[in-house]
Amino acid sequence: MELLNKTLNGLKKRLQKDNTLYIQHTEGLIYEVTCNFKEPAAEKAIKLFENQTGFTLPQDYKEFLMLHNGANLLYTPRYGDGIELFSLEYTLEVYESWKHYEMFERNLFAIGTCRDGYLLIDADLCKPNPNREGNYMYWYTEGGSEEDAKPLYTNFELWLDRIIAAQGDDYWNWSIFSADNYYKYK
Repeated sequence: MELLNKTLNGLKKRLQKDNTLYIQHTEGLIYEVTCNFKEPAAEKAIKLFENQTGFTLPQDYKEFLMLHNGANLLYTPRYGDGIELFSLEYTLEVYESWKHYEMFERNLFAIGTCRDGYLLIDADLCKPNPNREGNYMYWYTEGGSEEDAKPLYTNFELWLDRIIAAQGDDYWNWSIFSADNYYKYK
């Protein structure tokens, strides 16, 4: 929980009294963003989610939920863009809806939105692990197929640390643009 706490506390220290801060994205774009954190989830709510879905939530994600049952991070009101981490109740609603439409064969469920896509956890890759090892996070753009769910090669707390350090930018795509091809597509 040390990394999770350091990440959240570092972000909260940078916030102004009105929960805003300025961030710089790639290409020198500056945004004023807001961050809002929801109240903690009760342990009973976490157990209820696990019982209803049959999934065991990863420890680092559970620890986040016990601090904040959802959040809006680095949200730009002007553009309606940012990171939304769902409450457990909304995560369950999305899961039930996707299950109804048989969106995925694997046990993937959405925990939030980010950069025009969904943040997913692969429940099959979540094993009780005190060392926090295991890469179970995916990013998925709506309308794609299950094969389009892109592995992020990380767990929740490491993803959160990186996305905040990247100031909300989709750091997992940075290596796609090299000096050889960046200017061709701009």
